[in-house]
Amino acid sequence: MHGLRIDIFPMPFMDHMLDRLAGKGLYFFVMDIRDIQTNKYWLRIGPEWRRKAGMPIGVKYIEFTR
Repeated sequence: MHGLRIDIFPMPFMDHMLDRLAGKGLYFFVMDIRDIQTNKYWLRIGPEWRRKAGMPIGVKYIEFTR
């Protein structure tokens, strides 16, 4: 099998991800950067969790401040 490399970070199957999310109290998907820029989705995040709830988008890092 020349030229075949195993992906060390494979993409999960959607049905596996949905099984893992079943019964969870809260989950959130950011579908597009425009969702953040237009402030469509507001989540209350406690002050102690704001730093941990940030996310990289391109070369920027978005962190919740309020």
